[in-house]
Amino acid sequence: MQAVQDKNAQMVQYHALALLHSIKSNDRLAVSKLVSQLTKQQLKSPLAMCLLIRYAVNVIQEAQGDQAKQVRGFGVWGLGFGVQG
Repeated sequence: MQAVQDKNAQMVQYHALALLHSIKSNDRLAVSKLVSQLTKQQLKSPLAMCLLIRYAVNVIQEAQGDQAKQVRGFGVWGLGFGVQG
């Protein structure tokens, strides 16, 4: 995490971010925290910024998918009918 924040070399930031993501890729909460922490800071590397945007989109899509599953489950079991969609 420190390497992503402190280094001035653009490729170092990019590769550090990619490495952190690959290490934490099996833990969705850890990836979400990584994206949250890095979006609050200014990255100097445009490549790292693009990678961060890509990871943020993945986190958002996964969160929306989970919410849709919860709504469908509630619709079927809680109200006696399913939500279409």
